[in-house]
Amino acid sequence: MGKLAIFGGKPALNEKPLIAPTVSSSAKKLVIDSLNNGKLSNFEGNGFVSRFEEEFAKFNETKYAVCTNSGTSSLHTALATISLNPEDEVIVPAYTFVSGASVVLQERATPVFADIDKNNYCIDPEDLANKITKRTKVIMPVHIYGHPANMKKINKIAKEFNLSVIEDCAQAHGAKIGTQNVGTFGIAGCYSFAKTKNMTTGEGGMIVTNDKFVCEESKIVRQNGKVSWKIHKRLGYNYRMTEMQAAVGLSQLADLNKINKIRKKNAEIYFKKLKGLGLILPTIDSNVTHAFYKLPVLMPNTLKDKRGVFVKACLGENLPIETGYSIALNKIDFLRGSLPEVSCPVAEDFVDRVINLPLAPCLSKEQILIICEGLRKVYNEIDSL
Repeated sequence: MGKLAIFGGKPALNEKPLIAPTVSSSAKKLVIDSLNNGKLSNFEGNGFVSRFEEEFAKFNETKYAVCTNSGTSSLHTALATISLNPEDEVIVPAYTFVSGASVVLQERATPVFADIDKNNYCIDPEDLANKITKRTKVIMPVHIYGHPANMKKINKIAKEFNLSVIEDCAQAHGAKIGTQNVGTFGIAGCYSFAKTKNMTTGEGGMIVTNDKFVCEESKIVRQNGKVSWKIHKRLGYNYRMTEMQAAVGLSQLADLNKINKIRKKNAEIYFKKLKGLGLILPTIDSNVTHAFYKLPVLMPNTLKDKRGVFVKACLGENLPIETGYSIALNKIDFLRGSLPEVSCPVAEDFVDRVINLPLAPCLSKEQILIICEGLRKVYNEIDSL
């Protein structure tokens, strides 16, 4: 297959592909329409934000949806609808984006970290149950990489201990358990529309809920705590989405099912071409529809210490791969606060071994095949690294 590029050989790809969102002509037209109507941030009328909320609620089969300006603000807003006290605890998975825990600190509560399932990498219901105390008020599972968490077990635990559930769906647009969309199993589901997500508005977020109070309170929180002109009810934030972002979101939502089908096909290529190589491919539960945000593969335990040089060699081949989050959240001091350090061995091991493979629709089948060949090329020469 040739000499590795880092040793002077020809790289698998001539240049590293740009992972860019797929934006249709309809998105551009809607953005122009939003600019022409003169209402660039319209929360009181029936503009693009309202339309986006209506369509997103319809897509997820929920009664309500509330736009925000990021996935992080959607999580914070949903959490702010629950009356938390400083001594309260919120359980989050040890492997997720930092905002999954930082929003808990913003509400003056304490994040408590549960380990992840060794098969689907979402929060482990068994460890979650072990982390519950009399101070626990909320569980915030994450549908990581687009694979749904085990909401049946999580909701059973939540019901037993009278806990609220807020789902982090930032990477799971269109994912389902059976026929039910993620984000609809708890009191709220929170989405991100950052540029890398399955659907994007550049930056943006959305809360879906069937709870009227959560909907109405979320709208107050995102509007600086304002219930009407000059009347402020509570502490709130400027978490508003613009009309232009919502215009893009409407177009992206219309294309989401098509985009997710391409992501699934890209994943199937990896599963076929990387089988038997040595990299550990993820498993997918039989009862779920996976959104395939990214495809995490693991270095085998015997080569765990070589992940760094393996990734370096892959980047030398211009393969658009990356490692995951750099540290398990339970290892971050400011998140843990005064709590004693807890062990989340599966998450801590996962952080050291994971490599994320791109599934973006902008990549052609030919490019995915070359990425697979490049991974094989490097892996077969790993003893030389």
